[in-house]
Amino acid sequence: MIMALAIALSAGSVRAQDSRIAQVLELFTATCAKFADRPSELRSYLTQNYKRLPQSEEKEILGNPPGQGWQSNNVIFASYDNGECAVMIDTIAIDPMRASFRKWVLDLGRANLLTVQLMSDLVERGDYEARYLSFIAAKPDAKRGVQYMLTTIQEKDKTYVRLSTIIAATTQ
Repeated sequence: MIMALAIALSAGSVRAQDSRIAQVLELFTATCAKFADRPSELRSYLTQNYKRLPQSEEKEILGNPPGQGWQSNNVIFASYDNGECAVMIDTIAIDPMRASFRKWVLDLGRANLLTVQLMSDLVERGDYEARYLSFIAAKPDAKRGVQYMLTTIQEKDKTYVRLSTIIAATTQ
């Protein structure tokens, strides 16, 4: 009886985590991916749909380069002055997020006939663990494409996830 309850609770937790990952990827698709090469349209969309971060918090949360930020519940959206866009969230399972992000990028490439290249899959360890997974997706023979990056930071008792896009040169 106790074992069955533990299995049911575990399955419920996995479904909730999968649902949260799907929600983050949907928000990323509707913002950063959709407006990757159109930052002024991105900022207009975010202003119409989300609450602007107070300026006093913007620099602290966004860091450098400078940019503008919006929030929705526990999700932060950032549009940086250099054209980068980011969606940030905390407390999400890293390995399932990485697998889902990898699948999302490859599916995006297939659906839009894009060439997708793995740019980096790195891990840094110290007082915390930072993992970087990035791809560049572009039309075949294009000189520029969109770099999609997932950054995860695992501290002792906290996890941070950042998905971002920026226009970048291809290696073709």
